[in-house]
Amino acid sequence: MSGARVLCASLLVPTAVAVARPASSTAAAAIGVRSGWPVVTKYGWVQTSRAYAARGGGLSFRVGPEATIVRRRGFTWEIRLRGVGRAHTSAIVLSPGRPRMRSATVLAAIRGPLREWWVNGAGGLELGWSIGTRIAGGGPLLLSFTEKGNDRGPARGRTLTLAPGLRFSGLSAVDATGRRLEARFVRTPSGFGIRVDDRRARYPVIVDPWIQQQEFTSQDQPAAGDNFGVAIAEDATGDTALVADQYKTVGANTYQGAVYVFTRSGSTWSEQAKLTASDGGSQDYFGTSIAISPDGGEALIGAPGHQNAGAAYVFTRSGGAWTQE
Repeated sequence: MSGARVLCASLLVPTAVAVARPASSTAAAAIGVRSGWPVVTKYGWVQTSRAYAARGGGLSFRVGPEATIVRRRGFTWEIRLRGVGRAHTSAIVLSPGRPRMRSATVLAAIRGPLREWWVNGAGGLELGWSIGTRIAGGGPLLLSFTEKGNDRGPARGRTLTLAPGLRFSGLSAVDATGRRLEARFVRTPSGFGIRVDDRRARYPVIVDPWIQQQEFTSQDQPAAGDNFGVAIAEDATGDTALVADQYKTVGANTYQGAVYVFTRSGSTWSEQAKLTASDGGSQDYFGTSIAISPDGGEALIGAPGHQNAGAAYVFTRSGGAWTQE
């Protein structure tokens, strides 16, 4: 590729600068990120007795062995993951799990057959669960939660409304091969659940949604079959974020992939640029892994399917313009 700098090697995800939702890895890969650039502490967790506290996305959070608490002015919401099982059988009741810091912005805990993690950042709080082995029984996989403080807003597909302007959204589920699984929120008598169709899944299965006030959407709205939000990264200031869509069709190339740059002014985020590879092709899956430098001036983007060998691309920013090197 003339004039382009392409790194044909593994893309390292810097600790707390970028945490990608795993496409073909275990939960350990999702939270065991490696150090590259300095650790970001703006959205870091602070330990208080048996819990951790943090702020992000205009919200405050408290994570303890039994519950996750979200606070916003005039609103408090508490959730507890009670069990994992099948929709047609009784669930495995989970004992409390003590969170431990994996990096400045990442917590994790082991709870019976699953690993639970919390990733804090400018966009809000990402929660995730990795179920290591298939749960016995019939029907879809079901994670069951109880809640306090919610007026029982509606559950619609991948979004659960908590309060006006606040929601649990961006629900994603993938298996060990990276295949996306159908997942949705459902209302239950005691709270809510996350139901996942894992009939053909290879384990481990990873499930993760967001608690957020603002939802990022691209100007070319994601289409059916896209994977917008599969990976995210933010700079040290928390004012620039990358959001990947590894299945995005670009021109006539299906699954070529694209990465969107969002910048924040005050509390409002807006799209600044759409990044694509100049030599991209079908099934490149550009954006499967992403990272951004602390000053937000350089982005590294992986495309594991490029020419059946894989590649990583370097983009730099000058003012508001991004250029592939």
